[in-house]
Amino acid sequence: MSSLENTQRFSDEDLTAYLDGEAGQDLANRIEAELETSQELRARLEAFTLPIGDIRALWDSKLADAPPMPPLPQAVPRQAPVLPFGLGLAAGIVVMIAFQWNTTPPPPKWSEWQQSAAAYQALYMTETLAGFSPDTQEAQRQLDYIEERFELELASVTDAIGAEYRRSQVLGFEQRPLAQISLLTKDGVPLALCIIRRPLESDKALRVGAIEGLAAAEWSRGEYSFLLVGGEDKEVVKELAQQFVETI
Repeated sequence: MSSLENTQRFSDEDLTAYLDGEAGQDLANRIEAELETSQELRARLEAFTLPIGDIRALWDSKLADAPPMPPLPQAVPRQAPVLPFGLGLAAGIVVMIAFQWNTTPPPPKWSEWQQSAAAYQALYMTETLAGFSPDTQEAQRQLDYIEERFELELASVTDAIGAEYRRSQVLGFEQRPLAQISLLTKDGVPLALCIIRRPLESDKALRVGAIEGLAAAEWSRGEYSFLLVGGEDKEVVKELAQQFVETI
């Protein structure tokens, strides 16, 4: 595999999280290992780094050369000083950067249970689910048990467009049951719909990002929190998650 193909394994969200110090330890280790040999990955990281030092130096130099503001009569409403072209350009750059920085939506802040579920899902391969048939009585019994245990209607899982239900099980996180419903896309990508039940302050709309190197979507409703995670294609995960948002 070429170095260019290697660096594409990391999404923009992965690299942004690494620069912000918010990447998980496994992701950070993989990025740092790749940086030792990949000039392409270093170039991608540098593209996310703003030249704040250069901008500040330009700003300071222009301020030093700016003429002093002339005194104004008290009766005349104060006007904003007209800055020299160079100073105005520098100020505009700073304002534009600040505006873009503040309006860019931050990536999802993943909770500990979501990180644990994603780390477990990262161990899955196509072969992990290939031997399970969605048509068996056992697969349906597993899903029925989760419906009863979590008091949710999950029939839409078996009718999902784009992925086939394979099996389900109840795991646990901090003494709370955590449902894992496993699906397999037509391309053989394993996905997991994870559900945990706990008190929530408010509902969360669907948000898509990356966690533990996998594409992921999260949302919550009432006392239920949901996570759909697996593969690297965020659009596939988003489309499937939207189906579940509307039907579960």
